[in-house]
Amino acid sequence: MSFRWYGPEDQITLEQIKHVSKIEGIVTTVYNIPVGQVWTQDKIHEVVTQVMDKGLELKVMENVPVHDHIKLGDVSKRFYIENYKQTIRNLSQSGIKVICFNFMPLFDWSPVYFHGFDQDESIHSFSYDEHILKVKMLIDGKWDKCGWKIKYSKHEITRLMKAYKQMKEGELLDNLMYFIEEIVPVAEQESVKLAFNPDDHLYSILGLPRVVPDMKTLEFILNQVDNPYLGLSLSTKSYGATLQKDIFSIIELAKHRIYYVQACNKLKAQSGIHTPPSQHLKENFINTLKILKKLKDVGFDGPITPEYRSIVFEESKNARYGLYDRALGATYLNGILDSLFERSV
Repeated sequence: MSFRWYGPEDQITLEQIKHVSKIEGIVTTVYNIPVGQVWTQDKIHEVVTQVMDKGLELKVMENVPVHDHIKLGDVSKRFYIENYKQTIRNLSQSGIKVICFNFMPLFDWSPVYFHGFDQDESIHSFSYDEHILKVKMLIDGKWDKCGWKIKYSKHEITRLMKAYKQMKEGELLDNLMYFIEEIVPVAEQESVKLAFNPDDHLYSILGLPRVVPDMKTLEFILNQVDNPYLGLSLSTKSYGATLQKDIFSIIELAKHRIYYVQACNKLKAQSGIHTPPSQHLKENFINTLKILKKLKDVGFDGPITPEYRSIVFEESKNARYGLYDRALGATYLNGILDSLFERSV
């Protein structure tokens, strides 16, 4: 079991994380490097050392952001692609063998949560509110509740949104395929697995295009680049929380090309509503037991992180994740895995 850590500025420390039962790995990224610049070995080594010094292992580097000029197919894309290739090489030299990336316009991932109650009012959690995002980005000009802090000016945000909305149908996918076909050979040379996280959003945010809106598109990508060094980052909260995507079919499709799993028993979305996770299993919640069993059946043995975002034990609000909710989630997931694999406890 692994745990996401947001670097030295994270209010959740590595010291706290290592005391969570059966947590052996860390999923993190290198912060404070502008998107598109090469990640130097010194910066990468600094993060790896911080993790190792606590007796933990850096399992996945998440996320290596893709510059918007690559996603848009801008004339400067070659420069940023070459930088990305060098970052892959540098990560490999530092012992990182799984890299997670996505191709979502403008955002890396943007939960856009506010503090509220779960549907049964039993627990504080987060919910989706697009109005908040519009206010923050289009009026304030910033939004830091995402994977890496957006530092665009209001003018840049407006310009980029306009450029994305003017893209022709299929153009974003074409740009993704160009990017993948460029970086996969480098990943293969360096023995680095690329874990593609297709879409964190269950539906379009602010009218921006989505690169993987359905199962057919995902199947096309995996078949077009039939290489074991390109696989998936499987998010149950994204794949399992919408009725348009069958997570079990996706697991069967990808099989041995799933390199990282983000597990959560989130409520399925019925009509474009980003609903919060819950500690309670109900008929219309994602069946985590069945998902983990399916992963076992196809031979998955990679890192799993608990994706639980509920405010429990009066823990302070966090734009990203808390400690207690994920510690409870990790215990819940480990209980299932102990049973499935008949592990001693």
